Amino acid sequence: MVIEAYELSGNFLRDLNLQIQEGTEAIFVFQDRNAGEEFLQLVLGMKRPNSGILKIKGSNPAEMNRDELMELRSTTGVVFKEGGLISNLRAWENMVLPSLYHRRLSGHEIKEKGLRLLDQFGFTKPPMSKIAELTAFEKVLIGLGRAILLEPDMLILYSALEGLNPSEKESLIRYARGLKKDRTALLYILHSHEDAALTGSQKIFDFLEMQRSM
Repeated sequence: MVIEAYELSGNFLRDLNLQIQEGTEAIFVFQDRNAGEEFLQLVLGMKRPNSGILKIKGSNPAEMNRDELMELRSTTGVVFKEGGLISNLRAWENMVLPSLYHRRLSGHEIKEKGLRLLDQFGFTKPPMSKIAELTAFEKVLIGLGRAILLEPDMLILYSALEGLNPSEKESLIRYARGLKKDRTALLYILHSHEDAALTGSQKIFDFLEMQRSM
């Protein structure tokens, strides 16, 4: 299992039970944005749960040491709304620097794969464009490219569909599915049923309804 949670609770989450296997796709829909953010922080080992059990690839993030947490985060690609890019870096730098740092591929392989990803995205602006020169969709594509280059075990789209038009959302979903490795679990953390429906996924954890019933 990539993720296992049993009676997991935090400040905004309550009694979550779920199992996510390698290579599968799952949608998490949260009414409360704080709950969605907390779920991401728990998965990345950025905070401890108040109660319950959480295992990521068989290990409890709350019990990991610094090196183990670094390894967890380096094998998890997160795509944020508008990419979550660093504004004083260029588009290409945002895309490749994390993978260069973690050295999962050689510099030559990263360059080749990065340029190939831009071509597959239909990205027509210069790779060294300033972030301010990019549209919201282009920023998300750079964020997706950055995540894919990490060759992650988990690919998480966190609110990444927000602010995009329907065509752009469909393209982003298609790219994420088509470019990830077969073993990579694809997770969406969303805040609307409309975006969840766009994915066409059959595995939806609907915390909107669960929160209303509490």
